[in-house]
Amino acid sequence: AAFIDWLKVKYGSITQLNERWGQYYTDFNAIEPPASAQDNTPGWLEFRNFCAQSYANNIRKTVDKVQQANLKNIHCGTQGSNLQLLAPKFLKRRPKNWETFINIALENVDYVGWDAYCADDFMGCEVDLMDALAGQRKLVNRETNVHSTDWRIMARTYWTQVAKGLQGIFNFQFQEGSNHDSYPKWAFLSHDFTPKDKLGAVSDCVFEVHRLENILTDAKAVDVVKPVAIFYNEVDMALDGQP
Repeated sequence: AAFIDWLKVKYGSITQLNERWGQYYTDFNAIEPPASAQDNTPGWLEFRNFCAQSYANNIRKTVDKVQQANLKNIHCGTQGSNLQLLAPKFLKRRPKNWETFINIALENVDYVGWDAYCADDFMGCEVDLMDALAGQRKLVNRETNVHSTDWRIMARTYWTQVAKGLQGIFNFQFQEGSNHDSYPKWAFLSHDFTPKDKLGAVSDCVFEVHRLENILTDAKAVDVVKPVAIFYNEVDMALDGQP
């Protein structure tokens, strides 16, 4: 019923909806959410949009309650996955629209947090994309690492985020293990707890960032280093790989 009410507000008349969807419904009450994009692509995408807005509205209620109880005015932020931004298989299972989420749920929040595990230029592009979606809000990468054991890639990626103006970087640390293929790539410690070069690289980065903290805190990115871009289209991402 909530989806039907949402459609009535958006389209006004069943004639208008039929023209946009290429369908022949006689009444709004005859509409059921399509099970897949193949059944009805416009309707399937609209149901995703409805779910994304409903999710954002519910989170907004929680955010409002947290802020009301936040008597010390501690900065509130979020933690979301970049898989909900750029991974088609993940997007089609979880219809979260980051832009909708930020504009509705985080309207009165100063910080936008997410996780990202990409490296080098791709990380720079993803930060730029998140910055474009976040508006004037500050960015925090609350969970990051790179899919590589190379300490140089880790260090470059860390400084890329700093140079792009992130206000916080939380490293995701793994001890090397034998039960998951990601541990050797992400690990900062060997199986016997001896530190890897990757941990040393991150530690050096953190030390330098803290040393320059007074300069970096209020700094703003002015020019990109080189013209690198990332293509993003929420509809394409949602439809890619549909069974």
